[in-house]
Amino acid sequence: MMRESVQILEKKIFIKRDDLLDFGITGFNGNKARKFLSLLDSQYEVFVSFGGNQSNAMQVLAALAKARGKEFFYITSEPPKFLRTSPMGNFAFGLAHNVRYVFAPAGSRVEVLENLAREVFAQQYKRYGERALFIPQGGSEELAMRGMRELVRELCEMIESKASSDIAESKKSKALDSDNVWSRSGGNGGFAPIDDTQEQRSCNTIMLFITAGSGVSARSFVRAQCEMRRECDNGQCESKNAGDMELITLCCAGEIGGVGRTLCADFAFGSLQAEVWAMYHKLLAQGIEFDLLYDCVGFVLLERALEQGYFSDEDLAKPWVFVHSGGLLGNASQILRYERKFGVSFLHAQKIPHKKNPL
Repeated sequence: MMRESVQILEKKIFIKRDDLLDFGITGFNGNKARKFLSLLDSQYEVFVSFGGNQSNAMQVLAALAKARGKEFFYITSEPPKFLRTSPMGNFAFGLAHNVRYVFAPAGSRVEVLENLAREVFAQQYKRYGERALFIPQGGSEELAMRGMRELVRELCEMIESKASSDIAESKKSKALDSDNVWSRSGGNGGFAPIDDTQEQRSCNTIMLFITAGSGVSARSFVRAQCEMRRECDNGQCESKNAGDMELITLCCAGEIGGVGRTLCADFAFGSLQAEVWAMYHKLLAQGIEFDLLYDCVGFVLLERALEQGYFSDEDLAKPWVFVHSGGLLGNASQILRYERKFGVSFLHAQKIPHKKNPL
């Protein structure tokens, strides 16, 4: 679903609204629903996973487990007293959806959480055997492939539909409208008369932006895109436009390999940044809420890159599509943290200075 757009500096960016995905399960949407789509109709009886107490993956698995009558054990560090007393966000969602929380000591490292999760899984495996599933933090590429293939297919359908309508319109007018970013032929904003073959190629090429933490979604997207391109080359096309998307991965928690071009944050994942808080309000003022951990960081990286001239004229001439990762429940606790540090709002979108980042 892609019905809206935002603007960063002078660049219009279309939004693939994965936060609005609807599989008939409240809370099962966004990036993590893509990752766990293969579990919708699985025969597993129990899931075991681990991570933070406001994890988006935990929320989606909790929604799925309750809707399908599964048990879900989730290992996380002991939450702070205020969160235990007044649950909010994804933690509250998990409590309401019967998550079997197992708490490690407060501040436990991820290795401690994983070891405890594997102990819990071993116990459940004795009960359920192959019907028990251990899920790494944030999921895995194997689990994610079904959802990422679906994302590639949906984007390809969007490209084909938009290209067809643009070509039909251009044949009528003999010239492309200057507001039509899908068919722009040059970085200077001009439009040139071109034949149908060239026009089809221009329309069918997009810049796609996905935010990433561990990189599972980005790597599985690349795999799905490559698989579908090979299938098309072999005459088994599911989506003939699979190769017409250039992925830019917006890395929120460090460098990620194997995902094409990347823009990476130069601050710690989850740290409070004034420019991220300002970006949250800039985007909210344009009518769409994004999460503070991933998407708002991604837009900060895009804004920096635009300011520093990272993108070529060819890049800028293409339509840009940003995949909304969802995860909005997690904003409840994040907003409180930001308000305590920076105040209630940046609604006037004042300029927040940041370090120059050699992208």
